[in-house]
Amino acid sequence: MKLEKTVFILGAGASKVIGLPVQSELLSQIFNLRPESGEEQEEFLNIEFDGRHESILKLYERFDSERLVLADFIINNFCSVALQSAYKAIRGDKDSRELSDNEKDDIYNIACKVNVVLEDLFTLFDKIITGRETFKIYSSAKITTIHDALRRCIVFTLASKSIHIQNQDVLINFCETLIKHKVENSKNHDYSIITMNWDTCLERILYQTCLTYNNNQKGNKKKVFPDLCFYDYSFKEEENRIVSTQIKAKGFHNIKILKLHGSINWLSCPRCGRVYVDYDEDIALQEMMAHCYCPKCHDDFAAHQNSPQLQNILVTPTFLKDLNDLHLKNIWHNALIDLTEATKVVFIGYSFPEADFEMRCLLKKALNHGIKVDVVLHKHDNPNYFLEKIQDRNVQEEIDKKLSLPKDRYISFFGGGNLQFFYEGMEKYLQTNFYEAPYGNKE
Repeated sequence: MKLEKTVFILGAGASKVIGLPVQSELLSQIFNLRPESGEEQEEFLNIEFDGRHESILKLYERFDSERLVLADFIINNFCSVALQSAYKAIRGDKDSRELSDNEKDDIYNIACKVNVVLEDLFTLFDKIITGRETFKIYSSAKITTIHDALRRCIVFTLASKSIHIQNQDVLINFCETLIKHKVENSKNHDYSIITMNWDTCLERILYQTCLTYNNNQKGNKKKVFPDLCFYDYSFKEEENRIVSTQIKAKGFHNIKILKLHGSINWLSCPRCGRVYVDYDEDIALQEMMAHCYCPKCHDDFAAHQNSPQLQNILVTPTFLKDLNDLHLKNIWHNALIDLTEATKVVFIGYSFPEADFEMRCLLKKALNHGIKVDVVLHKHDNPNYFLEKIQDRNVQEEIDKKLSLPKDRYISFFGGGNLQFFYEGMEKYLQTNFYEAPYGNKE
């Protein structure tokens, strides 16, 4: 009997359901983040202090300095004349250290009003850095500084927001059901997850759910572990964790979670190429510290000041994506294999943007003709959500042609066929098509 295989492909909407920002919201979230004043800060400062919370608090001042560098650049290069005048009245000739907290808040409020998207920023940065060009008064070295500031601000913001995630039960139920299906029917139906998201909520919950399951098992039942599909070193040296590439070799069940665009709980050493992973903390924050050494290489350079510094691995939303990292290549190759074996693909919260041509090429290359495809979106992605509000039929048809909605992009790419759309969101879809149905197949 042919093995059935379902591949879940998660976009930003799958993180939005637990309260994390989507890509279009990240810049405003960066400039609006205030963990030291108001009701949000009061909640922030009264939380239980585990490792993640402590890291956030310690690095807020560094984040604020990186954020100011980013705000200055955006306002000076993408702002209207009126907003620039307001900015200059605040900034003047003051050094960053001379600005009061209120003045910085006013600058961040101006930056929030600038209509610029991450794709434009990162593509501009990458073009200048790669070509070693000069942009106006900015050298390529200065642009590199601003580029790195933006990356670190994204990491800090996502790590901060992930402390207060909502609807955590959605992910817990999803992970518990994945483990159940993996253990009870692995010979007939397999599952894997492909995600474009940087946040770590899903794999953190999957890892903890696997540990809970494994600790409750008696006898010779196989244990289950998340599989990142590359040789992942534990960031904590004392942690005795099986690396992903050895899970199946040791006879355990694996649940693949393929993070195509990297993750904020990964750090890479530029010397030895090892990638360190931590399922408890968002360790990419460590890059903002004065020293972030490779645990394996640091001893070789202990007598020198230039010991290798660990770096985050994030594939940013640029039209000049660099996917040449060996570990990312392994992940993309595993995604290709899983998609060639898939009998069903479930897109959750993925708008299928035309600019994401690497993913489009991967899907076109891998998926078999006639494969079942479920597309799980938000109610606001439903064309009827807008058209039902308009009484004039002619106006409805005209607007329908103008709307750029995910449905049209999916139909254009897959050509209809076995394509189904669900507009009630991730939680409702999983309840009716995954949890209640035996092994995710209602037929």
